[in-house]
Amino acid sequence: MRQVTVPAPGQANRDRWLRASGGQRPPARHARSGAPGSQVAAPAGRRPPRPTRPAAPQIVIAGAHGGAGVSTLAALLRLEFDGVPPGHAPQIGEMPPVPDADPERIAAAGWLPAPPPGTVLIIAARGTAEGARRAVIAVTALERRAIRPAALAVVADGAGPEPRQAVQRFGLIGGRCGPLVRVPFAAALRAGTAPESARLPRRLLNATYALAVLVAAGPGRE
Repeated sequence: MRQVTVPAPGQANRDRWLRASGGQRPPARHARSGAPGSQVAAPAGRRPPRPTRPAAPQIVIAGAHGGAGVSTLAALLRLEFDGVPPGHAPQIGEMPPVPDADPERIAAAGWLPAPPPGTVLIIAARGTAEGARRAVIAVTALERRAIRPAALAVVADGAGPEPRQAVQRFGLIGGRCGPLVRVPFAAALRAGTAPESARLPRRLLNATYALAVLVAAGPGRE
């Protein structure tokens, strides 16, 4: 399973999101005539053409199990898109966790929290042996319904490395979903501090940016 390495976050994150979604940065409010970013008046009697903007993709995060960190991931992604002009920033939703059962039975019985067509789906799982087991079930059940997650976000359960069994299980679904993005542990978030108020490690911000870049490509693309 491919992992994603990205540069440090910042304003470039928003610029890349706009480029990926087909948008443009807004012009400067007080730009001089003819300067970069200034608006040029249309000839008299003509209306300037209205720019076309593709609809921003909708994002849904579903947990492979309860307590996977879905709400935290959603809050982090909303922060990542903060400042993106209206109409370009995606709507970010949350779905119930995938049940713990045989994947074929989940798919056949309609227990799967399947998102609407065209929605970018992210599966979240803890970086534990149990979290990895449930991630295998979730991805396999989705596969039975021809649904491919854009990414698998593995949320660290602590500061140490993942158990060997977890690494092995995550390896079982390599190539069957989008890239695996490891979301590092943040003590402030575990202590209950809201993401917008917490001092977050750069590695965590990089992981959030990696997810933002993946979803900017739209469903079914990397």
